[in-house]
Amino acid sequence: MSIDVKGNVLSYYKPLQDDPHDRARSWEHCYSYFQQQPFDGEGGFDLGCLHLAFYLASWGMVRRSSKLLQKDYRVHLPVVRELLSPRYASLWRLELDALHAGSPEVDLVFELVEALPVSRAETVPPHSTSNP
Repeated sequence: MSIDVKGNVLSYYKPLQDDPHDRARSWEHCYSYFQQQPFDGEGGFDLGCLHLAFYLASWGMVRRSSKLLQKDYRVHLPVVRELLSPRYASLWRLELDALHAGSPEVDLVFELVEALPVSRAETVPPHSTSNP
């Protein structure tokens, strides 16, 4: 059984051609926003939190059973700060064809994954009045 890669890719992008507001655009908006770093002050991080929160919500990752549903978008601030840490700057301009087993970038991706909190909602007090 062969896989029709071209057909699958085209079927994924068809809704984007038909609807300029398709939910798949939330990834493009989020990714594009983070590509324009470095950010100026806290406002840039705040907007990064909004982009990340909306991306997660648009793909169903903020559900009734999720503790994230009970939090505002700023719960993502520690994640955004980690993603934009100078330690990982080389990943933002990385070309996929440069990745291969044993490349330092692959190790850096796994380092970043380990550094990110698994669930920010579990680490933020339920009625915190301070910013995370």
